[in-house]
Amino acid sequence: MRKIVIECGGGLGNRLGGLVAGLTVADILNLYPIINWRRHNTCDCDFSDLFDTDFEIQQKDPKNILTDSDQYSVVSHISPLHHVSDHDIINHSKKQTIQTLKKQNKDIFYLHNKIPPYLDL
Repeated sequence: MRKIVIECGGGLGNRLGGLVAGLTVADILNLYPIINWRRHNTCDCDFSDLFDTDFEIQQKDPKNILTDSDQYSVVSHISPLHHVSDHDIINHSKKQTIQTLKKQNKDIFYLHNKIPPYLDL
């Protein structure tokens, strides 16, 4: 099964926006979600301090995850992203993003801190 690594960074609001959108994409595309949540001065708590879940949680530096960026389709609002050239980043602001991701066979690295307007709230 393909997986989606949902990178939750920034403050709590940004993390929750990315988490909700990433889990929605996982649901739409039937992907195995992995939540990457690291403590940081902008949100100094572990995922387990806030939520009780069966989802897989990791605490990896995104640079280490993306060392082999050919393994992932990268969905992000940030450019440039470490180890990923701008032309390899899929912008998640357009409705066709889901169709693009359906056609690919790679796992997804998801870094987007907002819920895109076309996702059904």
